[in-house]
Amino acid sequence: MFGIGVPELIVILIVALLVFGPQRLPELGRTLGRTLAELRRASEDLKRDIASEMEEIEKQTREVTDLPRSLLDAGVKTDRPTDNRQNITPPAPPSSGSGVEDENGS
Repeated sequence: MFGIGVPELIVILIVALLVFGPQRLPELGRTLGRTLAELRRASEDLKRDIASEMEEIEKQTREVTDLPRSLLDAGVKTDRPTDNRQNITPPAPPSSGSGVEDENGS
């Protein structure tokens, strides 16, 4: 239980009997039992909540780590490679003039 053996438990019960008396000892035992049961229940609820949150975190972590792999798999499975380059027309060659226009546009 708490590392308490039978001899230690007997000593604790004798001291409790002397301190609280035989009339209050059953009431204290019930109260102690209820308190321990509530603590045990709260501990189990906390463990269950933590385990649930850890599962959710692990699931999200797997999704994030699997994302690059799934993107690569999706790229490999396409029938033809996609060309992401746009059709860009090269700039027009410069005119043979001096590059400075006069008032008439020539």
